[in-house]
Amino acid sequence: IILVFSYSLYLFKASITSPHLYENTRIMHNIRKLIDDEVVTEDEMRVSLMQLDEELGELADGVGKIVQELKAEANAYDTEIKRLRARKSVAENKRKALMEMLEYNMIQQNKRKIKTPFFSFNIQKNPPSVVILDEEAVPEQYKTYKVQIDKRAIQNAIKSTGMPIAGVELVQKEGLRIR
Repeated sequence: IILVFSYSLYLFKASITSPHLYENTRIMHNIRKLIDDEVVTEDEMRVSLMQLDEELGELADGVGKIVQELKAEANAYDTEIKRLRARKSVAENKRKALMEMLEYNMIQQNKRKIKTPFFSFNIQKNPPSVVILDEEAVPEQYKTYKVQIDKRAIQNAIKSTGMPIAGVELVQKEGLRIR
């Protein structure tokens, strides 16, 4: 698998200098397919990239193209997720309205049970639930609190005073940016 990935990158390197844009695109497509099909793991990809004796700039261009494609694909998925969530919400609201309408009609006609060839409909008691009328009046023993740490405030305090804060450390990492 590593050899296939390495060979595809080798072919890409060899074809970069050729005037055949289609060949470059085909080879990059093959590399992308290996990644998409999860034939190559991230570790295998990292090892293969380090082993290749290619000019880093040319390799980076090819990787940059794949990264941009994956970014666009992820954005498309986000858009589709939003669209599907909206459709889900509409379907859930319609389901709820139909259930309420049927329940209302059953209560109006004093029918607590209906049996059809396909379904059985029953109006029954739900488990008890607690309704909070006044949060301030609820005794402390029934309240829970979630501790949230304000990382931005900690960072600003360390930067402005230069003094360390117990239990935290200010770190600065590096990361690859593609423009």
